[in-house]
Amino acid sequence: MTKQNANKDKASPAQSAPDDAATNQVKPTDTTTQQEKAAPSAVGASTPSLVALAMAISMGEITNEAQEQAGLDLWDRIGCEAMPPKLAVAAFDCAYDQGAQVCERLLAKIGVGDGKSGVDAISELDGRTDDELVTTFLAWRLRRYAFTGNAATKMLEWSIRVLEIQALKISSPDAISA
Repeated sequence: MTKQNANKDKASPAQSAPDDAATNQVKPTDTTTQQEKAAPSAVGASTPSLVALAMAISMGEITNEAQEQAGLDLWDRIGCEAMPPKLAVAAFDCAYDQGAQVCERLLAKIGVGDGKSGVDAISELDGRTDDELVTTFLAWRLRRYAFTGNAATKMLEWSIRVLEIQALKISSPDAISA
């Protein structure tokens, strides 16, 4: 039997699936736009919008309560509530991607927290704006990536990730606000 004949004998999924009209089933259509899927309300009604935005950016679509709770626990652990909104989103992404301990150490380098126990309060920031804090934090994040063992093979991917967070800060200042 030739390859063409073998393929003709196999029924395509469309041919073998029962006719929806015959089974009286109505297929639901997803009318949700990409913007709605990425909107802060995508997590759950109980989750504040800034937390939901951070989780959507870093974690993607939240599909169950365990994922949502893990995101909320991480948000609380690194003290995002005490940070300016843009920094909170950038810090959450770092904690999700690189771990909470790394994030805490990087935050301490810009004067946010002590590097060990999350952020309860922000120390003197020498008049820096929120945007300057985020840019400096992301620079420290890139520097840490550069000194990671597998930077030679992963640095491009990591840099793109950090630049996406930076672009979010620049392109949508109203999307990330208190």
